[in-house]
Amino acid sequence: MREEGAPQKTGQMAGLLGRDDRRSSTEAQGARRKERGTGAGLIEVRKTTPDDAGAIRDIAESLNYVPPGSDKGFLVHVRDEPEYRRILGISTHSFVAEEDGRIVGFLLILTMKELEAVADGIQTRDKVIQYILGLNDRTAVYADQIGVSLEARSRGVGQALAEAMAREHPAAHFLAAIMHWPTQNKVSVRLARRNGWTLRTEIPENGFVWGIYEKLV
Repeated sequence: MREEGAPQKTGQMAGLLGRDDRRSSTEAQGARRKERGTGAGLIEVRKTTPDDAGAIRDIAESLNYVPPGSDKGFLVHVRDEPEYRRILGISTHSFVAEEDGRIVGFLLILTMKELEAVADGIQTRDKVIQYILGLNDRTAVYADQIGVSLEARSRGVGQALAEAMAREHPAAHFLAAIMHWPTQNKVSVRLARRNGWTLRTEIPENGFVWGIYEKLV
């Protein structure tokens, strides 16, 4: 998942995921997963719809990267609501997490075909997106952006989203970009490593360094 960021670039995830939880895609689509957190409500994960764009935009805005960054995680590039709506209309694999009916987290996921379609219409972080698409791996799944509202932190929301992604794609090559410099997004790195992702390479671009993380399942 790359955070998003520098001017003229595309959004990448702020964290990453994917535990080796083997359920069929059909089963994952047909069921909502509930996780009991440490807060008052249950965390429920479901597929996104374009109507989720406003809530996703609000969470993303609350996590907007301001140097030197935050040890609670951040997003480097925040899109506007119409752009989130456009992306949600393209992605068929993204998720939101709800608590008592309110969206408290999201995970944008794109297949390579979907990533190509998204990149055609937005400012693109050229080197990262070109690198991902240049792998020519049609089994690859790109974790573009993840965000958890500040009030829902430390309740397992990010992990629940990561597990939903793994269930949706029981056999895939997961990829994501996480900012390493000038500030490493430690929250995203921890989530990635906890779920078995490893660092593939680093890509410098316009004063930033992005770590490309992957998991093969």
